[in-house]
Amino acid sequence: MKRKYQMPEPSSEKRNNAKLSIRQRKKLQLDFINQLGPMGHLLKTTLDICPDIFAWFADMEDRLMFVNRLNVQMCNLRSELDVLGKTCADLWPAHLATIYMGRCHQVRTTGQPIIDTVYDRASDYSTELRITHVLPLKTPNGEIIGTMTIYRRASSNESIPDWYGNMKKAVAYIDAHYAENISIADIARESGYSESQFRRIFGRVISKSPNNYITTIRLNAARKLLTTTKKSVTEIAAEVGFFDQSHFTRAFKRERGITPGQYRRQFWNE
Repeated sequence: MKRKYQMPEPSSEKRNNAKLSIRQRKKLQLDFINQLGPMGHLLKTTLDICPDIFAWFADMEDRLMFVNRLNVQMCNLRSELDVLGKTCADLWPAHLATIYMGRCHQVRTTGQPIIDTVYDRASDYSTELRITHVLPLKTPNGEIIGTMTIYRRASSNESIPDWYGNMKKAVAYIDAHYAENISIADIARESGYSESQFRRIFGRVISKSPNNYITTIRLNAARKLLTTTKKSVTEIAAEVGFFDQSHFTRAFKRERGITPGQYRRQFWNE
């Protein structure tokens, strides 16, 4: 049986990466790109100007070494410098970081790329399906020094299992109504399944229960409001669908490890 990837505890060096100066982050990236040889800078530039490709590079310690412009925009980042030297675990909920870092770990270990993986992005506000590729990044002499993850939106004529279409309906419904008191029965009906079928298939496709997914979407919406508005924590909790501030705070801290107020202060103090 294939073992599930477990995220390692961050070392003190990794924790300190989040505190690197802008100059240090730029040097970290430059040193990494230079290791790829003459094609490294060309690859980075090409991915940065592609109009429909989302991409990032990570080193052997899962630290982000490059995030292209389209990805910066999609993640609502101020600039690429915001994430250089950080890991997926610093940026995304634990369950998603485990998936992303697990794929990179597999590619680094085996040297074999992972091609044409179809998945939904539960970490942003999109209901679109994504086609993902993870490839090893090598020096000119063949040494693996990291991974490149690229993904694009799936076109309507690509071969995708039928149940993905139904789950896409469910995810779209949740995205449109997450701030309301929606029931699993309502979502199941929207996707064309019985409630028991829906729970089973949703868990297999999205890798979490419908209730947990709804909570994730609410927390993602809350994170955006915390970093782009001056609304109070109480106002944000109500706006994204939590019953009260205490419920919101407990859920936020369980997933992010800090309170909403701490998250807001941390964001603006970086």
